[in-house]
Amino acid sequence: MAVTWVELVRDFGLTDSTKGPRSIFGPQDKLALMLLNHYAASSDMSLVEQLNGNINYHFFVASA
Repeated sequence: MAVTWVELVRDFGLTDSTKGPRSIFGPQDKLALMLLNHYAASSDMSLVEQLNGNINYHFFVASA
């Protein structure tokens, strides 16, 4: 049985922040990035570099 991104976001209680400037990433995107960060065992800076240069990371985050 697969778990959808929508169910994960709901179960974790993730929402858009109402304070400060509008975020670039929505709750589903943030969850996808957290999973990628853990899966790749990389630092935040390394994840950003991979996101900028690796098309597979783009597809994963875009599917969220």
